[in-house]
Amino acid sequence: MLALKKIGERIVILIIIFSIVGVIYILSINVIWFTSYTAPLIDLSSKICRGEVFLEEHYSVYVDVVKYNSNYLFAGPIGLPLVISIPLCFFGISGNQLLIGGVVVSLYGLASTVVIYLFTRLYGDRYVLASTLVISLSGLLWIYSSHIFPQAPLTFSMLLALYLSVSIVRRGGDELKYLLLGFLSSLTLLMDPMAFLAPLSLGIIVAIYVAKYHGLRSLLCAFIAWTAGFSPLAAAQALYNVATTGNPFSFPETLLLVRIGVDGYLGLSVNPLYGLYMLIIDPRKGLIPLYPVLGLGASMLPRFIASIPDIYERLLLVIFLASYTIPHAMWYDFDGGLSYGPRFLTPITPILAPSLQLLLTRRPRLEPLVMVLSALSILTNSVVVTVSPYTCALEEMEFPSNQFLSCVLPKLVEGVRSSYLYEALKGVLGDVIGFVSAILALGIASIILTAYTLIKKI
Repeated sequence: MLALKKIGERIVILIIIFSIVGVIYILSINVIWFTSYTAPLIDLSSKICRGEVFLEEHYSVYVDVVKYNSNYLFAGPIGLPLVISIPLCFFGISGNQLLIGGVVVSLYGLASTVVIYLFTRLYGDRYVLASTLVISLSGLLWIYSSHIFPQAPLTFSMLLALYLSVSIVRRGGDELKYLLLGFLSSLTLLMDPMAFLAPLSLGIIVAIYVAKYHGLRSLLCAFIAWTAGFSPLAAAQALYNVATTGNPFSFPETLLLVRIGVDGYLGLSVNPLYGLYMLIIDPRKGLIPLYPVLGLGASMLPRFIASIPDIYERLLLVIFLASYTIPHAMWYDFDGGLSYGPRFLTPITPILAPSLQLLLTRRPRLEPLVMVLSALSILTNSVVVTVSPYTCALEEMEFPSNQFLSCVLPKLVEGVRSSYLYEALKGVLGDVIGFVSAILALGIASIILTAYTLIKKI
């Protein structure tokens, strides 16, 4: 009975904390600023409700719209417009479309937080929730759960695919796991075709494992189940490609590469070493300079991977990281344009949660340092989501400037605002008090959550 009571208490704590994280994400939604990416994306979502895939000519002024065969196409992945079209079709398109789309992305961010917890729990019982909250609230996931970009859905689909793959090599697979793995692979394809390489690589490693330890018959059954899960969304992607470009294997986003004259296969024109340096280390938009608490997790990543006894599980983690990170480091627009921080790294930051867990477990004396760095990153995030997630591009900053100091703080002084919570408070408290209250409410709530889980070692 005592054990059941403790399990019940833990479940209640998890529900409360995850609910608060979801509220923080939703209150952070950008409800003010449209961009050349979100404006045509939302319009395409509303058109999907009517069975249409083409945009009006006036959208041609946006960078992320291309003309092809006298039609105007959204030059981005179809995944997010397709997902957002569901609530738009259901609730109608007369409300705040940024809010509707933002809620969808926020829910994916919350779902990602839950999966981070499940994934981290595979590697220990202590500091599981604490490490999860550091990644969710002190990292990029919060930023990309506050506005309409595919990084939060990608984090969910890719991490859950990794979790299932690890589960298969640990405890064996069944038809449901293989079917889900195929579905998540196709969801990743819809959100970012280049990211599809990561779940595909996981599937290959799982296939090798199944063939070696369970035989070719089991491999055939696994492949059939994976294909059954993969096919529906893959078919939707192929149909969209045919409707827009006339070729099931030609994506509208590749037309943009042709228009702007990007060299290299599929836009992979950057030296990967340079791209990795810029994404991780460079002071302007690098992950570690903007989020030093994640640097602690990165410092333990090699030791964490080396601590895993099973070679297949180690391969899953290494190939997952490499197959996603290297292509995106080679992408011509690796820095993510106006977006805050290295947004393309968002889906792989959850890997740092078990690394932080290992660090805290082996060196509990570092708890205060982790908390201080987490608090700094939380306050940074609360300012960014309240001001604007669209700050400035890499080209606008001189080395060794920092995006938060050089771009976010000046916009704060200029009166730029974006968050749903600010909009709600502004009418009651006024601009300045509403703005400060929004930042403090989001920041203090997030710091209290993280501190509580660190102190309790949950």
